[in-house]
Amino acid sequence: MRKRAGAASVAVGKEGDRKSPSPPATVNLEKNVANQGGIHRIARGTTWPTRLTRDHGEKSSKGSANLIDGIVAQVCVRHYYAETQEHQLTAKIAGTIEWEMGGLQIDGYTVGIAVQDLSDRGRGSKERKTGADLYISVVLDGDEQPISKGMLVQAKWDDTFSSTDADMGEQLKNMLDRTQASHVWVYYPSGAISIPAIDVMNGETERNATTAGQLIAGGLGCTEGDPSIGRDTSKEIVDSLNEMLRELAADKAVGVTVRSRS
Repeated sequence: MRKRAGAASVAVGKEGDRKSPSPPATVNLEKNVANQGGIHRIARGTTWPTRLTRDHGEKSSKGSANLIDGIVAQVCVRHYYAETQEHQLTAKIAGTIEWEMGGLQIDGYTVGIAVQDLSDRGRGSKERKTGADLYISVVLDGDEQPISKGMLVQAKWDDTFSSTDADMGEQLKNMLDRTQASHVWVYYPSGAISIPAIDVMNGETERNATTAGQLIAGGLGCTEGDPSIGRDTSKEIVDSLNEMLRELAADKAVGVTVRSRS
């Protein structure tokens, strides 16, 4: 089996399969591919599973994190040994989150998901890259004034991720110049870990590592996200996400809106 480009230093097993580096000990990704919320343990070559059940994660933000992590695990398992690039995998994850979680009911609230990107050609094209593969918008729309926050994500495969990589360091610097709510997602065969960009810049990749699902759930729980890059809730979501994509020069946006059902 062909090793992914740039992975020359990664060990190869007897059958030619690339051996993945292990994720940080502080983050358990294996649970993401076990049975949870309709997700079945997946082996390479098996039939792809059907839609996740929606009852999982309806009662807590922890459940939401588990559901998102399960979605990420599904996509990572499917594409880890393929020739999928990081930005392509990120797009597939975003699309699957939109498909699986749109209309989810959580503690009396309804979750809306919108995914979109902005063309890099023609009028309105991006002029300057921040290094972000993904812009995450989180809006909490209850009885009071909506709370709108944002986060930036740069994605890497586990075998190409290095805190000392000069190119990634420049990308992270550009992101951090815009917001401290910048993160690196590292894709493993069983899911993705999320590391604050500032930690990666400082060479610390384990202490504050969480999962992709925990990062997004943290936005819902008001512990993650930057209001200065939140989308404008007075505008239609398509317009406001386009506006933020242009401003931040990110490749893709995931808009998560949680509304009261009352």
